[in-house]
Amino acid sequence: MQDEGQVTEKLRASVLHAAHGRCEMCGRSIAEHAVVLQVDHKLPRDWGGTNSRENLWALCEQCNRGKKSYFSSINAGDDEAGYGVQERSCSDW
Repeated sequence: MQDEGQVTEKLRASVLHAAHGRCEMCGRSIAEHAVVLQVDHKLPRDWGGTNSRENLWALCEQCNRGKKSYFSSINAGDDEAGYGVQERSCSDW
């Protein structure tokens, strides 16, 4: 699959629909917690992540900010880099 550099609106809608209104990291919901969901790369593009559906998930703004800070604090070449991110939640940041 060729990675064109942009997540299409159709793919973005698919990711958000699959999340059923919940952050896929912390589980908070649009209905119960008034969170805003954002489509995010599990493995950042700068680190070799792609725009494939498998590398995208829906995160609340707080989890997305925390994940970005986490990745900016470590080196891409570290053996542990990127591992454990899915087990974190916005309260961990």
